[in-house]
Amino acid sequence: MRIIKKLFNKKGYDIQFFCSCPIDEVWIRSTLIKCHSNKVKVQLSVIGELDSKIKKIYLNKNIEIIDGKKNSFKNSARYDCKLCITASSGINRKIYKTNAIKLIHMPHSLASFHMIYPEDAFWGYDEIFCAGPHHKSEILALNKKYNLKISTSDIGYGKFDLLKEDFIAYNLKNVEKIENYKIKRILIAPSWGPDNILDKFGPELSLYLRNKNYDIIF
Repeated sequence: MRIIKKLFNKKGYDIQFFCSCPIDEVWIRSTLIKCHSNKVKVQLSVIGELDSKIKKIYLNKNIEIIDGKKNSFKNSARYDCKLCITASSGINRKIYKTNAIKLIHMPHSLASFHMIYPEDAFWGYDEIFCAGPHHKSEILALNKKYNLKISTSDIGYGKFDLLKEDFIAYNLKNVEKIENYKIKRILIAPSWGPDNILDKFGPELSLYLRNKNYDIIF
């Protein structure tokens, strides 16, 4: 929060959290809610329809949401904001014509910026909220190689906040089960792409192992 507050002047706070598709929302959620709880004026803009359960989280906190089929890059970019924070990669001011002082990327992956993304995927951002020291060193290397001026801040990984909350809730709900734990637990964490196990046989595998008396976390 100290890093974010430094980017504002004393007259007011205004951040737009932008998602080019609904799946990108999960990575910015904890930061968005934290900003809102600290009296920062925030707005969530999503290209596409948010799941009703996720939408309810924001509406219950009186956080402004713009989403749905009618929302577009052009419509979303017309809102005034001092900062625009997005977990969507490959965004720049030609694609997304925001008037924000800073266009900031919050990574949706812990993976190397050099390994799985197009070469210029991060050139359009003014700042990167680094999930780890590897991201910071890679952005510094990009700046040096391509004469860029992308600044960095050590923020962390937003999805970990949600996983931590879910883990605490799970433990509270299953105290007796955990204390008397005797069966083996298997974690299934599928990747993405056309050949991932979720699409191929994820549910069938989970049910098969469950019937063999394994505890499954998918």
